[in-house]
Amino acid sequence: MQSYNENELVSTKRGNLDELKKKIEDLDGKATHHVIGLIPKKGDRITINGLQYKVVAADPIKGTVRAKLLKPKGR
Repeated sequence: MQSYNENELVSTKRGNLDELKKKIEDLDGKATHHVIGLIPKKGDRITINGLQYKVVAADPIKGTVRAKLLKPKGR
């Protein structure tokens, strides 16, 4: 989860949904909105700026993703 005050990032936290709800309550008044998302898993297809990639490796602890640009079959 990332918490923002307008467009400024103020916090990044990990945890299950109940833990994140508690952290949202703790940040009351310090953040205007929160974004909860998932780190993609190996084999997932993701789109970044309109380009499609296949996830080669992902590390949810470090928050890193390695992906390979998809190409048409036969090339």
